[in-house]
Amino acid sequence: MSRILGNMGRKNWESLKQDLGISNEPRAKPGDDDFVPKVGYSKIYYDYAALLEQNPNLVSHPQLRKLIAEMLEDYDLYKELYKAFPAATGTGIAYAPPGEPLQQVILRKDIYLEIPKKYQNTKDIALVFPDIKIRRTEGKQFEVLNEEFYVIDGFPARNGWYNVDQKHMIPQGDRLITTGPSSLYLVREEGEYVGPVVGGPNGECEDVTNVVYAKRVKQFGTIVRS
Repeated sequence: MSRILGNMGRKNWESLKQDLGISNEPRAKPGDDDFVPKVGYSKIYYDYAALLEQNPNLVSHPQLRKLIAEMLEDYDLYKELYKAFPAATGTGIAYAPPGEPLQQVILRKDIYLEIPKKYQNTKDIALVFPDIKIRRTEGKQFEVLNEEFYVIDGFPARNGWYNVDQKHMIPQGDRLITTGPSSLYLVREEGEYVGPVVGGPNGECEDVTNVVYAKRVKQFGTIVRS
């Protein structure tokens, strides 16, 4: 099991699992609508590439959202786990700068993705891929190995509140004037990006349930399936 945040001991962890309805019995496989992950929590300060190279079985972005919703039923639990955020997920995302088409390669710091031909020269989309897979190259960079992608049409060009794609919980479409029951706040890069989707609070929105970082975050935690 991953190192648990803060001073939570074995007794507190068992209590936490009971509060979240987490059992030691086998659960539904990832991707099922009723999947509730059996999880461990940790705070790390690695770069994304170092994190992904370890393959820690991160929860997906939809699973993270479901887990957060359950956390909010217990305020003490919310306070205990709030410091785990922003939390990197195993859901990856790649996109071009606003208004520009996808090129052959997206490179963000030390992680890169070769864009399939059918998506090249397409504007205003994001490519989403669950369970990021990478490998270290001879040039000390990391190549994303995923080959199957889910297309988010109308990926927003600027930060703000948006309705979300229900499959992967990624903001899309027109910017909202006010929040809605199925809206999330997007924080994206001004340029291109490839890497994990991260969930957590920022300076403009303190509600941990409502922020999606589709960008590089300097410090982040993890929620890991045991």
